[in-house]
Amino acid sequence: MQIQLIKVFSSADAVDEQQEEKIYTESQWKATEKYYLARLNKEREEKERAQELARALQGQLANKIKELDKLDFFVTALSNTLLLTTEYHRTGKAQQNG
Repeated sequence: MQIQLIKVFSSADAVDEQQEEKIYTESQWKATEKYYLARLNKEREEKERAQELARALQGQLANKIKELDKLDFFVTALSNTLLLTTEYHRTGKAQQNG
């Protein structure tokens, strides 16, 4: 079997303006490629999972915000009712004493 050589230049060589040649066999190149493709796939899957979790959390937050809006409405209504009844009792007592 004939071995194919692939040339790769490192970034450190470019900085020194001297390009040192690194030679890989075809099997080494394929193993490296397989490793980095597996890492890329793993990162992609992790990103997708994170996005799914973010979407789920957004949905939960939207539901909680709706609940809080309802509670805020009821608290405001009860507060206004309490203020009105208090004012009613004050004016009633003032009229009785008046």
